[in-house]
Amino acid sequence: MVLPDKTSAFFCKNCLLLWKQEQYCEFCFQVYADQDEEAVENGDGKTWIGCERGNCKRWNHEECEEIHAAMNQDQDQIKAY
Repeated sequence: MVLPDKTSAFFCKNCLLLWKQEQYCEFCFQVYADQDEEAVENGDGKTWIGCERGNCKRWNHEECEEIHAAMNQDQDQIKAY
């Protein structure tokens, strides 16, 4: 399978199902097995944060969110000529 960042990944049957259900970090693409807050947060030893928009049920690593925010901030500082 080709991921959104154009890299390839191989999934076991269970992880592929989670991927198709969009249960993965949007930045590093790691899948998570449960939408229960405690299970997600304790799944891989990293801190996961849930989306706060409306009915969104997505979870991302806090670290990935911070890296992405920093990258966006750097892009905002680049001026077009």
